[in-house]
Amino acid sequence: MSSKTEILVDLSYIEKGMVTPAQDDSWEMGASLDGNHIRSALESLDAVAARRAKRKFRKLHRKVRKQEEREVKELLSRSYWEGGSIRPPRREVREVHVDSALRKIRGRFGGRGKDPEIGQARTRRRRVYDLMQRSTWEHLLDVD
Repeated sequence: MSSKTEILVDLSYIEKGMVTPAQDDSWEMGASLDGNHIRSALESLDAVAARRAKRKFRKLHRKVRKQEEREVKELLSRSYWEGGSIRPPRREVREVHVDSALRKIRGRFGGRGKDPEIGQARTRRRRVYDLMQRSTWEHLLDVD
């Protein structure tokens, strides 16, 4: 049984012209993120609609990736660290940590222009779902 939030997120997917992810009890565990549901749904669409849905997903996936990279790059600035009780690390140390974090993000999402591995595709689907869920909540809070 889908909760009201899941139904609203599914409606957001449909509103944006994308294929909704499978919703069942195993979603949180990641078992239903294998992509079979999405693959079969895309095959049922005509070629133009399937292409649009894929392009929209890729656009949102890139948006999430850039957002995560931007958040990590903020650690480089001294202004991020000022005002806190922790003294900012030296620039070289910050650069090492940021480079490491960016490599982890690239490893989770996969390289640009390359087909993702199974785990990377799962991460992309999950991050886009989280973005859709967050935007649905923000829309609900703005309406009230």
